[in-house]
Amino acid sequence: MRPQPKQRTLSFGLLLVGLFAVTNALSQPTNFLQDPLARALQRQDVFVGRTRRADVDVRTLLEVVHNAPADMPVKIAVISGLPSQARAFGTRDAYTHALHSWLKLGRGLLIIETKHGISASSSALSGTQIRDVLRQHLSELQTDPTQGLKDVVEALIQTAEATSTASSQTTTAGSQAPVFGETGMPVRRSPSPIVAGIVFAIFGIFALLVIFMAIAGQIASAVNRNRIKTAIKYRLERLHRQIVENISYADNYLDLLPASAAAQAAKEARQRAAELDAQAVQLLRTSRNPQDYGRAEALLQEALQQVQLCRQQIDIATGGTGVAMAVEGTDYRVTPANAPSKAAPLSAPELPDEIPPEERAVCFFCSRPARISDLTPITIAIDGKRRKVLACAEDVRIVQQGAIPQIRTVSVGGKAVPWYAAPNYDPYRDYYAPTVTYAPVYASSDGFFEGFLLGSLLSPPASLPYPIFVDPVEVATPVQMVEPIFPDTTFTDSGLSDTGSVDFNSNGGIDTGSMDFGSGSDISADTGGVDFGGDTGGADFGGDSGSSDFGGGDF
Repeated sequence: MRPQPKQRTLSFGLLLVGLFAVTNALSQPTNFLQDPLARALQRQDVFVGRTRRADVDVRTLLEVVHNAPADMPVKIAVISGLPSQARAFGTRDAYTHALHSWLKLGRGLLIIETKHGISASSSALSGTQIRDVLRQHLSELQTDPTQGLKDVVEALIQTAEATSTASSQTTTAGSQAPVFGETGMPVRRSPSPIVAGIVFAIFGIFALLVIFMAIAGQIASAVNRNRIKTAIKYRLERLHRQIVENISYADNYLDLLPASAAAQAAKEARQRAAELDAQAVQLLRTSRNPQDYGRAEALLQEALQQVQLCRQQIDIATGGTGVAMAVEGTDYRVTPANAPSKAAPLSAPELPDEIPPEERAVCFFCSRPARISDLTPITIAIDGKRRKVLACAEDVRIVQQGAIPQIRTVSVGGKAVPWYAAPNYDPYRDYYAPTVTYAPVYASSDGFFEGFLLGSLLSPPASLPYPIFVDPVEVATPVQMVEPIFPDTTFTDSGLSDTGSVDFNSNGGIDTGSMDFGSGSDISADTGGVDFGGDTGGADFGGDSGSSDFGGGDF
């Protein structure tokens, strides 16, 4: 007996409903029920943690949310670090994407800014579009978070509207919906006894339930396998890139450090880290057995510990200043850890008219005018950056005597700045100024170079009329430039196509429970990295001390 059309439709509908329910249940994380940020964003559109309330204007953010289009609502969170529940997602992007889905925002926009970076998610935008907008406003987000967030929201909404308009125009121009009319043909019905129909329906539903359970089991297994595999690959890629980035940072120093126990320990740790990383990469590239991932991760974790040790020893070798230098082509090397700071005496330079314009140059340290052929290259590493500068004979002699040359300073607006940062200072005219002051190339107790990043000493704010550098500034290899272990992943989580972010420092990662903003990064200690803070909840969530972002009188 053949089933009637209504019976077949009912059975197929039950199967689709069941499959949708299982798939939807598998895709919804359960830990958001205990996530304080998720609960807060359920009740309100703007949440600013207690430790960030001095950084942003809440009223302005509320106006931004209020002015958002009805079809693209906005929710904003400004916190120091993510809650401990975010560790399960591995990255800030993954956490933002999952929270966006859990909040059922759809085309709506979710923005989460921490002290380490910012992530955003919306189904109306691609991850590439979001990252492009965030990168355009990165500087503003760090200097003026309120205005930066306002501009980011407006730019993302404009991008979404432009994308939607372009899509609608393409659809209208490319196709027209067909029109169907009724055929007028009568529907044939096969008469069947009522009892036989009921029996057939019962057996049909039972068979469909069996098939449904089998399919649901396969879907659940496949989803879990892919999710676990993707998370492991992403974690291994991040570990590898952190190791390579830190090795590159160390290589900017190791050949400039004077002989010492710390310098030797740094070199040995760097070499060991490189060997362990190479072993892990080779293992992962030659084997696709997931069981080998655990062994490779153990090697990467040990390599990460070695690069941490290497950087610690470099800090010891440089006296905590991050400064080292060496005279080109010699064995003369100094750091503030084992050398005093000394200024070159004023000397009688050649008269400017006696130096042809094409041969004019200036000493990087004391600004003494000289022929470029009379200056000697000195390689300097400062704050992880490295560059060769030109030095006069007096400053070269200071290095040879085991001291650190000081930099001549000029007063601009009542503050001492390096001579080459003073727009009105010309060494060929002002070298013999009545008042001459000097300062170390590293931060001093009197606040010298206040407002400057230490590494900016190697990057003058404007071009100079006379050469003082030999080559471009060298920095550690950016994480984006490291060759990926898994070419198919290209260091991108394919499940986050509608989520993008930028980091406020070079380390990236998941910023769970951390209040640091600087050299520390955001990976949790329980994942083997150095980026998570020592506590699990951080200063943003929980606690009863009254200084956290969540808990206490807020709820």
